[in-house]
Amino acid sequence: MALGFLAFLPLRALHIAGDQTGMSMALAMASVMDPISQNQVSVIGQMHIFLGFWFYFHWNGHLLIIQSVIESLQLIPPAGGLSFFASNDMSLGLWIQEAFRLALRMVIPFYCSIMLADVSLGFLARTVPQMNVFVLGLPLKVGLGFFVLMMILPLLVDVLYENMERYIEFALRSLTAFRI
Repeated sequence: MALGFLAFLPLRALHIAGDQTGMSMALAMASVMDPISQNQVSVIGQMHIFLGFWFYFHWNGHLLIIQSVIESLQLIPPAGGLSFFASNDMSLGLWIQEAFRLALRMVIPFYCSIMLADVSLGFLARTVPQMNVFVLGLPLKVGLGFFVLMMILPLLVDVLYENMERYIEFALRSLTAFRI
């Protein structure tokens, strides 16, 4: 169970990054039902998670998980040797920190571009007070968000590919903390 939880965290980070991206693009109200968590999620977040799962299967991540389950059974045999209390060298906090850092690396380009668009709209509102910036701002944020998404998505796939095997290895190392 712990291996599955720790191996799913990079995909969860991708999902959180998609939710934050959709919210910064002013698409927070456009939500769909997620069949996995049974919650309302952003459309961009759902697109991120589907893309993540597609590349996960494309890179044979499912075979990597099966191999890691076999290695975990070699590390901790099912006939015993399992402690319910982990030793002091388990670094789950570091694992969560890495997942948050991965999500932040995916969201920062969107936040920066939307912030620059908001600053430019603020200057426009001060220089031309007759123009309704609220009507202009919403389509601009959505269009800019989709443009940045189109430019950043190949880079996000590379970041996820670089980190997936490392995260599964970290999950296997953290399983050794439960050995007697």
